[in-house]
Amino acid sequence: MDDFERRERRKYEVAKRLREQLARQEESCAKEVKTWFDKEVTRKLVGGVRKETPRFYVGTFELSHLLKDDASSSSAEAHANLNSRLFGRCGEFVGEKVAEETISASISRDPGIRAKCVGSASRSFRQKVGRALGEWIDVQKHGPIREMIAEALRPAKIDPMKISLDRQGAVGVRFDKLNELRGWETLSLSKS
Repeated sequence: MDDFERRERRKYEVAKRLREQLARQEESCAKEVKTWFDKEVTRKLVGGVRKETPRFYVGTFELSHLLKDDASSSSAEAHANLNSRLFGRCGEFVGEKVAEETISASISRDPGIRAKCVGSASRSFRQKVGRALGEWIDVQKHGPIREMIAEALRPAKIDPMKISLDRQGAVGVRFDKLNELRGWETLSLSKS
């Protein structure tokens, strides 16, 4: 072998060792990066997300229920106030003025069908405002709770003494009378 061939052979062997060394270093770096990524990113961030997701879900669920409860309670008050104002304004429009205390904020409506309220509005007021709104208006006077409930459940003919009240404020009526009840979707009716 001459000098030229020896030099070429040496170059080849050095280049081969360099390639092998670079391949080992590359493999080692890839392993270290993968270990670092798994340890620092996956376990800490993704693990944290996995750990916090149930808490986030529960918190969001509780918040939505709080908002729903607040909305329904303020909605009931707002509806009562709006209905009372609607009756008053409609009364003015049809020429039947009525004092605010005559119609209380205790109003339940099935718009376009029937409205029920506690107060002492005149028959003329009920008829004119009812026609303007396209609904039948029942006004009942304050009195014993069973009589007020029986009157409120009109047109169903319910004997006040057969109304059962429980601690939650639910009203029990005979099942065959349920189809006669309209405009009182807020009452909890049970089959009795």
